[in-house]
Amino acid sequence: MRSLSVYKITNSQTQGAIPLPDDRRQALKIWLFANGLSVSALARMLGITPGALQQSLGRDRMPVRNHQVLVGAGIPVHLLPHPKDVRPGPRPKKT
Repeated sequence: MRSLSVYKITNSQTQGAIPLPDDRRQALKIWLFANGLSVSALARMLGITPGALQQSLGRDRMPVRNHQVLVGAGIPVHLLPHPKDVRPGPRPKKT
């Protein structure tokens, strides 16, 4: 896996100059564009398809491992879904 640490923005003036909308999903799209990152590049880094990452970013939660990798790549935490591992499969029946 390639690290995107070379793409981290360290200039706080640049980040502060870009107004972000209240919607987390739209703000993430703008932030990625402003920092020259693409969903495809992030998906390659995670080892998943761009469609799977796009779905994960659109939900309210995402796998903890993916969240940690994206934060490590420099994406602000407040732009990502909450990290939570959810076991796949059918829900247990209530008795």
